[in-house]
Amino acid sequence: MEVGRLIERDDFADPKFALPVGSGEGWEKGFVGDLYRITITRPGGRVWSTLGQPDLGAYRVETDLRLASQEAFSWGYGGLIVRYQNDENFYLFAIDNRGQYQVELAEEGAWRTVRPWTESDALSNGRRNLVSVADDGSELRFYVNGVQVEAVPDPRLPAGDIGLVVGARSRGQAQGLFDWVALYEIEVAE
Repeated sequence: MEVGRLIERDDFADPKFALPVGSGEGWEKGFVGDLYRITITRPGGRVWSTLGQPDLGAYRVETDLRLASQEAFSWGYGGLIVRYQNDENFYLFAIDNRGQYQVELAEEGAWRTVRPWTESDALSNGRRNLVSVADDGSELRFYVNGVQVEAVPDPRLPAGDIGLVVGARSRGQAQGLFDWVALYEIEVAE
C-alpha cells in the first residue's frame, strides 16, 4: 500500500474536519468522546458524512472503524465514500461484521454493484478494521488492514470529496465507530 505524505490526521479529540452532528428519521451522527459515531435504526438506512476535501489530487484516505456487534446491529456495514460529487454520485466501499466487503457506485441516483459482498480473510470480524482507499487519478484501490481487496481502473466519476458511511441491510440496524481518519498525498498515475 502506498505510504505517501501525511496531509491531515484527525483523531476527533479536537476535530479538524467539520463532520456534521445531528439526527433524522432513523439515524444519528455525532461525537462520543474522541470517536465519531453513526447509528442507523431504520432497516435499509444509509448515512454518510463528508470531510469537505473535494480538491485533494492523488490521495489515500484511511480510517479505523469498529462496527457494533450486538445482535440488533449484526446486519450493519460501514466504510468510506470517495469521488463524492453529490448525494447521487459517488463510490462506496463497505465492510461488515461477517468478514465481507462490497464496492458500489451511485451514478445519477442509480446504484450499481461493482463488487458484490465478497468474503476476505483480511477483515477482522467483530473487531476494528483499518479501511482505506487510494485514488491516484486513474484507479481506485480498496484496502482492508493493509491488504488490497479490490481495484477499479478508469473510475466513471471525476475527483470529488470523501467521507465516512454506515448503513443497515434490509432487516437490521447498524452502528459504526470511527476512531480516526487520515489523508495522505500519493503519486499521481502517469
